[in-house]
Order: sequence, then structure tokens, then C-alpha cells
Amino acid sequence: MAEDQKPGEKEPTWKDAVVMLALRLIDAGLAPWVAVATFFLIAMWLCMRNLDSKDTLSLLSRIGTVHGAAWLGWPIAFLQIPICKWALNREKKMRGNRLARLEEENRKALELLKKHKLGEFNLEN
Repeated sequence: MAEDQKPGEKEPTWKDAVVMLALRLIDAGLAPWVAVATFFLIAMWLCMRNLDSKDTLSLLSRIGTVHGAAWLGWPIAFLQIPICKWALNREKKMRGNRLARLEEENRKALELLKKHKLGEFNLEN
């Protein structure tokens, strides 16, 4: 395998795989979900990094209840509101660009059709 690689290339690592997975998810249109999941994974890590196993289990058991899940829903909702607004504005802008491009193509096609019809009428006269 080492002889197949070019001199400037390096062996892919697990970090490269994580970056490629994130880029594929973003390319698939799941960027808001990737952002929310990344935020909560980092927040959980920050909350639990200095806890021992007993404290971590008690924290997870409190959050795992219906009441804890309901309280976790509030930060999720407030985090997703700007993300959803960004996604909707982006889609609206893309739809407007697509509509403008289609109107331009329609205008050009109508001009070509008029020129073609004028050419046919001139040949018949």
C-alpha cells in the first residue's frame, strides 16, 4: 500500500472520516441537524467532563425522564429557530434564483420561436 501512494499523500485518519461524513451530511441538506447534534454533543461533553461515573449516571437518569426531556426541548427549540429561519430563507432565495433563470430561458425560447416562425412565413410568401 505504501508504494501505491504518491510522496505528498498521507494515510487517512479517523478525523478525515468524520470530516467527510459531516460534509456529506451537509451536502445532503442536513446541515441544521448536524449543527444541532454537534452543539448538544459538545454541551454534554462540557457538562460531564469533570464528573465521575456515579455523577454521570445520576445526571443521565435525571435527563432521561419525561420531565428532563421536556426541559431539554426548550434549548433545542430555541437553537433550531434561527437554523430553520436560515434554511427557509436560503430555500426562498434559491427558489427565486431558479424562477428568474427559468423566466430568462422562457423569454429566450419565445424570441427564438418568433424568429423561427417569421422565417417560415417569409419562405411561404
